[in-house]
Amino acid sequence: GARLVLNNDAHGPRVLTSLEMARKIALGAGLSPREVIGMFKNSENLVRKVLKDKVVRQRVKKSESQNKK
Repeated sequence: GARLVLNNDAHGPRVLTSLEMARKIALGAGLSPREVIGMFKNSENLVRKVLKDKVVRQRVKKSESQNKK
């Protein structure tokens, strides 16, 4: 199934929800403290995957451009 993360529709780093506010929102939505921890881990894993994928794409692009020379 899908993994739960908290989305706040931030359009820049200055409007990101703090961890404490995210915790309060999640608890207020009915999540248990254990589920909140899992939600934060899901968010962290998602960011790690996106950053890793970005680095891989950059390396592939660089390699392709060097092969064209």
